[in-house]
Amino acid sequence: MQKLTIPNLLVFEPKLSGSEKNKITLQIDNTDNSFAYYAEPSNGDFIVDKFHHFPVLINADGSPWQHGVLYLLSKLESNQIPSPKTLESIAVDLSHFMEFISSTPPLDYLVSPKRKLQRPTYAYRAYLQELLQDGLISKNTASRRMSSVIGFYRWLEKQHDTIFEHQLWDEREVYIQFYTAEGFSKIKHLTSTNLAVKVPANNDDFSEYIIDGGRLRPLSKIEQENLIKALIEIGNPEMTLAFLIALTSGARIQTVFTLRIKHFIDININALREVPIKVGMGTGVDSKFQKNMSIFIPAWLIDKIKMYLHSERALRRRTRSNHYFESENDQYLFLTQSGAPYYISETDPQIIKYRTPQRGNAIRQFIKSQLMPILVKNNSYFAFSFHDLRATYGMNILEEKINKVEAGDYKLFDVLIFIRERLGHKSTRTTELYLNYRQKQSIALNTQSNFESYLQNLIEANFG
Repeated sequence: MQKLTIPNLLVFEPKLSGSEKNKITLQIDNTDNSFAYYAEPSNGDFIVDKFHHFPVLINADGSPWQHGVLYLLSKLESNQIPSPKTLESIAVDLSHFMEFISSTPPLDYLVSPKRKLQRPTYAYRAYLQELLQDGLISKNTASRRMSSVIGFYRWLEKQHDTIFEHQLWDEREVYIQFYTAEGFSKIKHLTSTNLAVKVPANNDDFSEYIIDGGRLRPLSKIEQENLIKALIEIGNPEMTLAFLIALTSGARIQTVFTLRIKHFIDININALREVPIKVGMGTGVDSKFQKNMSIFIPAWLIDKIKMYLHSERALRRRTRSNHYFESENDQYLFLTQSGAPYYISETDPQIIKYRTPQRGNAIRQFIKSQLMPILVKNNSYFAFSFHDLRATYGMNILEEKINKVEAGDYKLFDVLIFIRERLGHKSTRTTELYLNYRQKQSIALNTQSNFESYLQNLIEANFG
């Protein structure tokens, strides 16, 4: 099983009934390097006429895997069209599943014998369990892959009238109580299966991380200092400014690197300590699930960014860019040496020009090949990811505000609400993880206000 990506899929209404159910035709249009899915007109379920970077699953003989591709196409019938990243993830999971099936005879993904471990779902769950126990995959990866397979089979049984002799899993109804962001109690109804991949909880492991869109480890004060010193030593202004934005605003990597020039021009920072910048749907700046929110960037950092925008280096990179916009101010704030974006927004109309859109790989490579060697050379090495800067920002704020709670100036609930809004958490339950982390850790992180002053002085002295 092989996965390839179609840069620009032209969708024409497929006929999904009768003998045509399992037929799919992918053709290439050499005039504009586009692929199209052609079939008979149907009831018009598709609400899009094209989709960029659509994943296609190919059999060993080069033909499309009919069920897999049709399942991915069915995702385009939803009123909430999934992002290319979401479809890519599902496609990778299904490809992994089919590779396991094809390499494990006599398994067949369409056959469900009496013995459970010979059914494709149970056999795959056992395989994922082994990978997990051997440390080859994470629990999140195992759970996601199993969930993708279950979703595929639910669709297969419903849309194609596929009947399996024996059940692919056992189901039970689950009711979960949760609280909304406003504090109201609600009940959510779920259908659970017995295919969950389980591992013993490791309390020591979870005490080292905050679970906030991944396992995040806040950086200690000394680690933050060593990180900034290493960035200054490397002398890459794009990376230095980007890391500072993340460290002082909590913005995710896709937000930092899809900021545009227009967000930093005509800003009067006089008497402002920080500047709110709107991100999310309709802004051109990506956020998680395109949620609309504001990030707050310190005024002193805004001033440095404006200086950078007018620098010869930034102008040269914009001149080299083939990524054009109607207005120059719509250009990305940070571009590579060749003028390409470090991270292409999901809503960027030019994304179809790229066979593989940039998703921050250059930043991760920068950390590995440039930052880490400097930290090692300076005897200050520590492992971290760009996303850890988000958790560091949250902990910096908490340390500052908690001091005011202890002094009686704030209530703890007000502090949690403030942090929730700054980090864009849907619920205070996620924000409370920062408080729990603080209680478990003996390492004291510096306060946001004091550390910002330290950063500002450090940058003023070394960054121009």
